[in-house]
Order: sequence, then C-alpha cells, then structure tokens
Amino acid sequence: GGIEAVVSAMRRHEHVSGVQEQACAALMSLAYRNNANQITITEEGGIKAIVSAMRRNEESVGVQEQACWALKNLACNNCNQTAIAKAGGIEAVVTAMRQHKGLVGVQEKACAVLRNMTTSNSNANRIAIAKAGGIEAVVTAMRQHKGLVGVQEKACAVLRNMTTSNSNANRIAIAEAGGIDAVVSVMQRHAGSADLQELACEVLDDLTDGYSDYGNRVAVQSILGLAVITIFATGAAAA
Repeated sequence: GGIEAVVSAMRRHEHVSGVQEQACAALMSLAYRNNANQITITEEGGIKAIVSAMRRNEESVGVQEQACWALKNLACNNCNQTAIAKAGGIEAVVTAMRQHKGLVGVQEKACAVLRNMTTSNSNANRIAIAKAGGIEAVVTAMRQHKGLVGVQEKACAVLRNMTTSNSNANRIAIAEAGGIDAVVSVMQRHAGSADLQELACEVLDDLTDGYSDYGNRVAVQSILGLAVITIFATGAAAA
C-alpha cells in the first residue's frame, strides 16, 4: 500500500532531503484524524523513519517542519506516543526547536508534538521532555514569538500538561526557565484572546498547586496578581 511505499522510499533515500520532506508530508496527511493509518504507519516503521529523517537533516527547515507535523498527528494515538518516545522523537523535536529558534513553522509544530505527547496520564514522556530540555525550548519559543497566538497557545498547553499529575520537579523547572514571566507576558499581550487567557490561567494555577517551595509560590501568586491587574486596567482603558 501507499504507507509501505512511502516508508520504503524514506529508507532507500535517507540522505535526500527532498524525498524525506515530501515523505513526511505524505505521512502527516495520511495520519490526520485516521487512527487506522496512524497504527499502520507505526507498524511499517514510519515513526522510526521520521525520526531518522530529522536526525539526518537537522539543517533542513522543510524536513523538520513536516516531520514535526507528522509526529503531531501520529501522537494523537496514545500507543504511538510511546513509540515516538522510544524512537528518540522527543529529543529530535527539542533539537529542532534549538536549531530553528526563529522559524515559526518549526516552533509551532514542535510545541504541538510536545503537547500531544503529554496528553496521556503517563509521566514517562513528561520526564523525558524535561530531561531533553523541552521546558527551556518551549519557554524560548514563547519569548521569540510573543505576538503569535498559535505558538503561544501550543506552548501554554505544553506547560499545562507538564505540570499535570507530576511532582514539583517540572513546576520548579518551569519557574527556573522563566516560564512564569513568559506566561504572564502572554496574558498581557493577548488580553483579547479568551482561549489563550484560559490556558495561561490553567498553567499558573497548576504552578501554584501544591508548590513545596513557599518562596516560589509567593512569587507566582504575586506575578499572577500583577498580570490580572494589568489586564483589567487594559480592559478598562479600552472601554
């Protein structure tokens, strides 16, 4: 079938970035909202082929963007989340974010992968993302692309998921990476976006929930207070 042919082409032409980019795009389309195809792609070695393409073509924006998009769609399946992690997909995505900090397409799609990889109740992927430097990469994306709602929404969703059913480790890591300031900045800059405000508030709520470090909790709450005051003041001025 088509999936087998695409994966076979990726294996046969490992060093040809054009083949890899278009093959990743094909797998992305085939995996979109199609659970059967998502499973078949994994069974045929598609996830391993995508991650391999990312490693062999780190400088290629096209390969990185299409590969992240494909992994994002494949990660909608919980079993595939485990397969992506085992194939080194988390590390590959974080590397792409570091290599291409200024590129919106890579950053937004990479954040979407990490968001989908952290939707299940298992902590394994959250731990792996933190270990790979994913928290720092997400916060950097938020700082680099402050005006882009798409990047901010997906980045906030990652931070929210990273603090779900977890110890304080990720909460502390997010605070130390400057995530609190980044989230507050989002609230101030995009005061008119209800969806983004909701996500940002969820992140800040999770960051203060059960925080063992009282000093950091006070800091989070103080910054949250300033953000809310600023947002209300902005709204009042606009009115």
